[in-house]
Amino acid sequence: MKYLIHTNDSLDSAIGEILTKEISRFDIRAEITQSSNRSASKKELQNSSFDVLIVVGSHFEKKLLSVAKKSNIRSIFLYQSIKSKKELSHSDLSSFDLTFHDLPNSDIKYFGNPLLDVIKSGLQPISVDSLQISQLSLIRGFGAKNSAFNALSGFDFEAAKVLNADLERDIDTSLQVISRSNVAITTSNVAELVALYLNCPSVRINKQGFFKTSEQSLINQIAGKNVIQVFGHREKNGIKEELSKVLNDHNYCAGIMQDYQEIKDLLGIDPAIRKIANYIVDCLEED
Repeated sequence: MKYLIHTNDSLDSAIGEILTKEISRFDIRAEITQSSNRSASKKELQNSSFDVLIVVGSHFEKKLLSVAKKSNIRSIFLYQSIKSKKELSHSDLSSFDLTFHDLPNSDIKYFGNPLLDVIKSGLQPISVDSLQISQLSLIRGFGAKNSAFNALSGFDFEAAKVLNADLERDIDTSLQVISRSNVAITTSNVAELVALYLNCPSVRINKQGFFKTSEQSLINQIAGKNVIQVFGHREKNGIKEELSKVLNDHNYCAGIMQDYQEIKDLLGIDPAIRKIANYIVDCLEED
């Protein structure tokens, strides 16, 4: 079976690399090509005899799907909704022969969040002397609003050590930074979930308009209650007070950790990509 895995960014590519290994575990004759270039992926589909197109990401990839359907290539979508600016419609998701959601969804198959697999594979022991325990990490990447992040530059967090983590540029080092932090400032949904999986309490900062912040917290939406606090990037006094509370009020921090565990139980704590790969291969063998 010949597979083409199309990805969009570094996180999708990391998921694609793990998926490649797991598919090969269940389909030992699999021939797998991974591409992160849309034009190259389209040419691959048009010029090569692929059996399966697997799209990993938050984009619908209508053109790739169209080429696949014309060539009778089966299509599979690992939808990464946590990076999507706007949730794709059910009709878009059902356009693929098989779709997997990254959050529990009553209509779409869910075997867990692939982000957890990326975190576990990236948290390997590394020798970096500078990565000591820090009080605070600033997490950038995957949908983070630069205006919100930049507004915090030069801000006096009154922390002994502040480290920057850029998930988009260097996932592995960022994971090490966050895992060694006592609290994290997050500016995207991906950053929130990374902090959650690494048991790092977080404070969500969003771009602030004239009347309200532009987004809310993904963690709070999943939990159905306020687990972490959300601030606009101009609310510096509120941000400073919340950071101090998380760092110094142990009972308050313990409450966040308890809510974190409930969310992780809901999302699932087992690796998802192996289950997805197994299901894909089983479905293809049945056809």
